[in-house]
Amino acid sequence: MRKTKSYRMESILEERIVMGDYTLLDFPAERKLAAAFNVTQMTARKAVKNLERRGLLRRLPNGSLKPVALPVWKWEAFYIEIIRSIFDGTWGSSGARAINYWWGMRSGAEEINYQKGLPGGTLHLLDMMEMLLSQEELRIFPDELYDQNHQPHSPASVVYSPKELMEMDWLDECVEGALPHYDDLDVKTRTLMAINGLDNLKGLEK
Repeated sequence: MRKTKSYRMESILEERIVMGDYTLLDFPAERKLAAAFNVTQMTARKAVKNLERRGLLRRLPNGSLKPVALPVWKWEAFYIEIIRSIFDGTWGSSGARAINYWWGMRSGAEEINYQKGLPGGTLHLLDMMEMLLSQEELRIFPDELYDQNHQPHSPASVVYSPKELMEMDWLDECVEGALPHYDDLDVKTRTLMAINGLDNLKGLEK
């Protein structure tokens, strides 16, 4: 099924929010979004409304739009871990394959900044969930999942580790569709996989 302009626009804006593009920049008004994406203002409004409905955006009393939460990358934590791995001799130990640098919130390399003005109870709940997530005590997935071939999959411990999530090469049995083959991916996606040490997923080739 062909994706609509508003759907494509919504997907791009969602990716920008998740990647923190609006951490230092204001979220554009619908009129500017329509001009930037070369769509009608009605199409831009529909995409924005969907992002609001899904909880990614919040409209302030003055009419402006703000992401509800934005990631903050703590590069100092990242580089400290890299330097530490160099000194203890583990950096580059994977040979020609890239090292997986995705350590998650537990490493302190990533934090989440929430929009000022959210209700106090909501902020308290978000802080508690963030703490549980960083301590790997928040169960987002059931203990046992089944793939499309009804084969069971379970995390090695209580919850799925970042490595297990990154290397998932199967879809839940409730999902209709299929994962793209590696040779169907564009250059940007292949590069991202290589940076994250996911060359093992080349096994999905046709």
